[in-house]
Amino acid sequence: MSAFRVHLWKEWREHRLVLLVLALLVPATVLGVAPFVATHAYKDTTTALVCVLLGALAMTMTVGGELFAREEGVRLAFLERMPGGLALAFRAKIAFFSGALLALESMCVIAALGAGLWRAGSCPTAWASGRRSGSC
Repeated sequence: MSAFRVHLWKEWREHRLVLLVLALLVPATVLGVAPFVATHAYKDTTTALVCVLLGALAMTMTVGGELFAREEGVRLAFLERMPGGLALAFRAKIAFFSGALLALESMCVIAALGAGLWRAGSCPTAWASGRRSGSC
């Protein structure tokens, strides 16, 4: 097993509980708020984009803050000694955060589109067609 994969596994092991909570909380929040949002709002892509923005904010605040500051329980010691031999660990942290952010953003879009299908009976296709609204 490569050293990069070992660092990725370490990051997964440290952050898997937070990621699991986010993976459960994001769709539950979107679907829980859906009955209170006007039906016509789901025909516009703005609703899905707001879900993506809020998901990115939640991910950055929970995982992003802990990624460097909580390294082995030492405050910012990882960043203080970063130059040198820890470049591989830093790349693994960035790769882990990027992958986790991409996965959460995908969940946000799917949850918003699912809420649109549930509430409005259609979802916006403007991302693919360039129009303002449409149906799936």
